[in-house]
Amino acid sequence: MNQKNKQIEDPAQRLTNWTVTGLQRLPLPYPLTIAIIFSVALFEQFLEYSLQDHNFSLLTFENTLKLFIVPGVFVYILITLPVLKTITVKTLKEIRSAVAISDREFTNHMHRKLFISRSIELWLLALSSLVVIGLLVILRQPVPMSAGQSYLSKNQPLIALIILVTYTLLGWLLLLFMFTSIKLAKELDKLTQAPLIVNVFDPTNLLPFGQLSLLYSMTLAGLIFILLILLGSPTRLIPYLVVILLSLSSFLSLVLPLRGVHRQMREAKDKVLRQLSEQFYDLHTTLLKKPQLGTNELEEMMKRANTLTNLRKMVISSPNWPFRTAESSIRAVIASLSPIIYFILKEATKTYLLPLIVHQNHLDRLIGK
Repeated sequence: MNQKNKQIEDPAQRLTNWTVTGLQRLPLPYPLTIAIIFSVALFEQFLEYSLQDHNFSLLTFENTLKLFIVPGVFVYILITLPVLKTITVKTLKEIRSAVAISDREFTNHMHRKLFISRSIELWLLALSSLVVIGLLVILRQPVPMSAGQSYLSKNQPLIALIILVTYTLLGWLLLLFMFTSIKLAKELDKLTQAPLIVNVFDPTNLLPFGQLSLLYSMTLAGLIFILLILLGSPTRLIPYLVVILLSLSSFLSLVLPLRGVHRQMREAKDKVLRQLSEQFYDLHTTLLKKPQLGTNELEEMMKRANTLTNLRKMVISSPNWPFRTAESSIRAVIASLSPIIYFILKEATKTYLLPLIVHQNHLDRLIGK
């Protein structure tokens, strides 16, 4: 009787349960949750700014824009995390036909890839709390957005509490974002090690692998762009290293999860090329054994040789990575490296081009005089 009354969980609902995170479980519409967190973070930023400028008399347009950095990062992560998992679920369904494993194995893989337990979320929250309290309270470091000028004050406990809670929540979301990205990329790499159905003449069934990996790379690149555009170029060694390491991570999150696909695509191409080579050798052997072939036989051999040649060209030109063409692979790599490319171009313009323009304008003025 109990088994008859036992409800069977809907697969779609099960996937939804796997993808939700802590803030999505709150009894509020998720867009409203995002709006509340954005408002609280913006309010905290104004409180943080007031520690160094009580009357807001020095608040410029540039400083006002900087107040939106932390709220912007909040919104980016809160929107990106569910979108990332939703697209992953949709793409995994497209990938299913390309993976030669059982449905049960594939379902288990989806669970490992998508599900993050509440205990892990709590551990990440605890880690964020320890880091924030350790830096701002125990080590007495300046609050992050004050340019090293403001510290938490015992005389303003409410403001200090709001700042601590805001940065703890931000740290938790950043840790959850990085943990999710690493977990998704790692599990994608594991899936690509499974036997894949590779068609060297048409990689369409493998393209979702490349799309997923590029998605994971670009979500990280987007976070880097937010920091670069809103915060501006780094001026010290550590920020420089952070930008370089994050950009490298964006590139690696594109390439590393696709190693298994790349290996199996290369193996499939090599196998087909060997088979074509054997057929070319058969033609070669036939010509040696029968030097006096008739016209019809020679024409048939010529047609076969032309067909084999065209097939070999097609196989050689087929991609080695799960993208439509080699050019698409290059574009994906450039996209993953776009933050560091943007950073280099901006620094080169500021360091070399602008001084040349200023110098040229100065010369023009001197000549004009």
